[in-house]
Amino acid sequence: IEDEAGAFSFRLESKNRYEPVKLLGQGGMGEVVLVEDQDIARRVAVKRLLPELSHPSILARFIDEIRTVGRLEHPNIVPIHDVGVDDLGRYFFVMKYVEGETLEAVIEKLSAGDPDYHARYTQERRIEIFLGLLHALEYAHDKGVVHRDIKPANVMIGRFGEVVLMDWGIAKPVGAARDIAASVEAQVADAGSPRSRAFTTRVGSIIGTPAYMAPEQARGENDRIDARSDLFSACVLFHELICLRHYLADAPSMEAMLE
Repeated sequence: IEDEAGAFSFRLESKNRYEPVKLLGQGGMGEVVLVEDQDIARRVAVKRLLPELSHPSILARFIDEIRTVGRLEHPNIVPIHDVGVDDLGRYFFVMKYVEGETLEAVIEKLSAGDPDYHARYTQERRIEIFLGLLHALEYAHDKGVVHRDIKPANVMIGRFGEVVLMDWGIAKPVGAARDIAASVEAQVADAGSPRSRAFTTRVGSIIGTPAYMAPEQARGENDRIDARSDLFSACVLFHELICLRHYLADAPSMEAMLE
């Protein structure tokens, strides 16, 4: 706005800053929505709790995720831009929108024999992707944080080839006395078949995704989980990325996989 003296000033308009574009994903405890940031004119991703989830432990875990990711500034870790509460009382945080696809989707296409994906994702390229994941983990572990849910669905391959480790919802500082994720018994994402439960993030007595857990996670020894647990899960991911088959693919159920 230009006044009579020729000086310029800004005026905030009465509008929603974040206009929804589409739902990117939804689980048992929250959802991620692609939105248009009206103030900066860019697309970002908003993660918010479902409105019916107001349990203090769930909210505390959500806040822990914000604080954990907020202090991890690294090219292979998605950054947080903003936090808040929307008009419906839903807590949310805003993060960079990584346009691309998950490593899970890449593995599915490779397993199906897609020739374009096999041309793009050679063995050398797959090793480069794994190194990007290791760089993220090295940085997080150096900061004293363990992810606890390393799996292909939580690794994004951006349109420029960048590798980004996502979803720090059950991350935890090593040696922290409080473990919010252990206080809520739930599946963090919706599960279909009984076997698919093994590929679904869980919190409570066991924390993580059964198909990618280290042995101490599968035994529910949450106080023993450290950087080595993340590396075990990362190596399970790497085996699947190279061989295009999960090493426990023949397990008929989640219970059998944990055993």
